Amino acid sequence: MTTHSLILRTLANGVLAACLLLPATASAADAEGVAAPPANPAPTSHAGGGPATALESVSLTLSSGRPLTVWLRVPEAAAQAPMPAAVVLGGFETGGGVLDLVPLEHPAILATFDYPYEAPRKLGLLSLFAELDRFRQGVDDTIEAVVRLHDLLAARADVDATRISVVGASAGAPFATIGGQAAAYAGVVIVQGYGQIGAVIGHQFALRWTRDYGAWARWPAAALGHFVVWWLELPSPEDAARQFGPGQQVYMLDSAADARIPAPTADALWAAVAASQAEGTREQIAGGHLGGDDNDEILARVLERCTGWLRASGLL
Repeated sequence: MTTHSLILRTLANGVLAACLLLPATASAADAEGVAAPPANPAPTSHAGGGPATALESVSLTLSSGRPLTVWLRVPEAAAQAPMPAAVVLGGFETGGGVLDLVPLEHPAILATFDYPYEAPRKLGLLSLFAELDRFRQGVDDTIEAVVRLHDLLAARADVDATRISVVGASAGAPFATIGGQAAAYAGVVIVQGYGQIGAVIGHQFALRWTRDYGAWARWPAAALGHFVVWWLELPSPEDAARQFGPGQQVYMLDSAADARIPAPTADALWAAVAASQAEGTREQIAGGHLGGDDNDEILARVLERCTGWLRASGLL
């Protein structure tokens, strides 16, 4: 493989990796493709010390025609009163198994779904634009799924429709922001979230390219990030955040040493939240981005802070 063709293949695969916020581990010398996110396994029975729960699944068909499986973790004991509910969205590599990670002290319903997009294992430059179209449809499908899931939960007799929240982390954060505003979720939890998506995608390119080619690569990386957003017409989390309503509560949780999310992009999202009519809270924890070497420690802090805020806000 020539150096020219290798760079082109790396570029093609890097576009999707950057959009999905996948770790910058593959170099230009060994990149053969974006590793496909593993199929999200069905969550297993909750093993925590809270109420015993059972797993339910619901099948939906999105407006694109794509089928969607929704997972619900429901307390086994009959509810004495309607319960709060929370939709939990992880990153693209961790979407389906997140329900088992959330500790519950009181009866509540947790819900999630498998992301309606899977990246290909290998991607060539000629197939890049077709794959980007699939990715863009996956973005629309995911936002629709967040909205539809709110409606599904609100229609249940055992759910308190005034206490439904959505939690999005990393690549799931924009979907929690946009879908949370569109469906008027009572609570919106944004973990390691960001605005200025073009800058964030460009930063993912820069993390790879500056390692392989030097500091000059930041400039084309930034330009490509903004081009991807322009080409795909990706929706803006800031635009959605500015439209949060007076009945919504929003919680943003950042990591102090997050190398994946540039601080100005998180600040831009918070400025939009602060400009909205919602009640907003922003906090920070020590550590880096979820999925890194210290993932277990950071995840424990994230879960503690998020569930603590939801309980203190009367939403869990």
